[in-house]
Amino acid sequence: MSMKTKGWEFWTDLGELMSVGQIQLPRLASSFAVANRAVARTAHHDQEMFNTGMVPDGLEHSMSESHRLFGELRDLVQDAMGKTADALEHSGRVIVHVANTYAATDDEAKAAMRSYVKNDPTYGLVHENVVDFNVPGVVMSDHGES
Repeated sequence: MSMKTKGWEFWTDLGELMSVGQIQLPRLASSFAVANRAVARTAHHDQEMFNTGMVPDGLEHSMSESHRLFGELRDLVQDAMGKTADALEHSGRVIVHVANTYAATDDEAKAAMRSYVKNDPTYGLVHENVVDFNVPGVVMSDHGES
């Protein structure tokens, strides 16, 4: 099955691209961003978890090493989730741009896509309040690249 490249049949493909770019990828990015921020917040409890005053005598060194390893693991997970959220959000914007660029080359497809986006609830595009286009910001560790 080949993709249509012009005319009224082209709008279906463009509508699906808009769904991916405006809804599916931003929602997935939001999930990763929320998880990224939740993992980052665990750092606020490190002193409670690894307080050497609560550790039995003689085990201070192993608790310090555990704290270091836990911090490294948290940073890796936090940064991976943050980078994934950013990449998914960026990919969604690129896909929306591609769909709009294609639509701009064919007036019939553009009109059909606008009608589809306006009238078809299939992809959740009808009510703007259904879709949160703003992906939460992410928090990178001191070791992560921004």
